[in-house]
Amino acid sequence: MPEETSPTAVESPDSSADKPSIKQRLVARFGASKWLGLLIVTTVAVQLLGLWYVNHRIHRSQSTVPNEIGLGHFQYVGDSSPQRSSIAEASFDVHIRLLDEVKSAAQARLESRRFKVQQDIEQLLRQAHGGDFEDPTLAELKRQFQELINQSLDMHAVSEVIITDLSIDRVDHGELVGASEASDPNDKSG
Repeated sequence: MPEETSPTAVESPDSSADKPSIKQRLVARFGASKWLGLLIVTTVAVQLLGLWYVNHRIHRSQSTVPNEIGLGHFQYVGDSSPQRSSIAEASFDVHIRLLDEVKSAAQARLESRRFKVQQDIEQLLRQAHGGDFEDPTLAELKRQFQELINQSLDMHAVSEVIITDLSIDRVDHGELVGASEASDPNDKSG
């Protein structure tokens, strides 16, 4: 009987040269998918870049929250009775700067209570007197606004009150300064 060879023959050292290496087997197996692998790597890179960009934009938009928030245009009208003050009317814009520690919480409250804050400022102006506008820095008026706004927001949030576009009309002995005397159109003497 002829001798049968077993299928589990021991390989000789020379036959290992014919066997492909792991690298060659991987390349052979995934070589056709080389473009697919490149596409996956590119897609992941683009997604990571997109996430970084979105995260960067969110942080940038949060840091560009305005430091000064406008509350509106307000007007003070003095009492018609004779006063010690020469201020008859004043109009101005009010802006506030929020404390950094509570900026986001204060801004959220301000958005929900904006009309209440404006109403409180108008009420304070109805109780004000012309002397409040005599100080060139308006320090006392700003302090009152700051205290009032903090009360309206139920938190210590305002670090500074800024008044812009201030226009003041003064009176001199009950008449507006700069008011001209009415001339008689029939007067030919002049």
